[in-house]
Amino acid sequence: MTPVNVQFLRSLRESEARSILPLLPSGGRLLEIGAGAGWQAAIFSAGGHEVSAVDLPGNAFGQWKAFPVAEYDGARLPFADGSFDAVFSSSVLEHVEDLSALDHEIRRVLRPGGTAIHVMPRGRWCAWTFFTHFLKGLRHPRTFIRQPSPIRHGAEGHWYSEPFLFNKRRWIRRFHRLGWDVAGLGSNRLVYSGNSLFGGHLSLRARKMLAVVFGGVCQVYILRLRPTGMTR
Repeated sequence: MTPVNVQFLRSLRESEARSILPLLPSGGRLLEIGAGAGWQAAIFSAGGHEVSAVDLPGNAFGQWKAFPVAEYDGARLPFADGSFDAVFSSSVLEHVEDLSALDHEIRRVLRPGGTAIHVMPRGRWCAWTFFTHFLKGLRHPRTFIRQPSPIRHGAEGHWYSEPFLFNKRRWIRRFHRLGWDVAGLGSNRLVYSGNSLFGGHLSLRARKMLAVVFGGVCQVYILRLRPTGMTR
């Protein structure tokens, strides 16, 4: 990954974090899972939250770290029960093979009535990625010959099934089965793809304007813990 791509990715993540800030409970303790370099955690901290951030060992963005990010084993979050008022993740859940296990840990570290906010790609992210993959192929035909189709992004399915797998209704059903109430839905209000084809050449302003027309490429799920014993 080149420094230009890192700068581009950081600008996207920071813009997304600023759009999430108003959705978080005022003050309180916040845990970010899959925090990478901590770019979003730094925004949340500057916004008045007491933030802890974790990611798996071997974080590819370690050298660009903007906030302390602790390593954890991917199985048990290194915090006591009921430690946080909110849990946040961005582009994480679609990569998790055992979602029930992670969900159990999220519920464990949340206080009663806590909030979870997850940002995840939508089907339109897949469409933009598919489109830019072929544009990229025009610029790099040899690479395109070696990889004629987009690479699968998540933990299941294939590139052509991901528009269904990332479907909003599907994830709402999954969250309901896990015992969450969906308190709100939103958009990250940005357009980008899995290919940094235009990178910083297409400004954040332009990407936000595209999102007004085409919609943001990621869905924001605002979840509330359902009281124990309640069923839908």
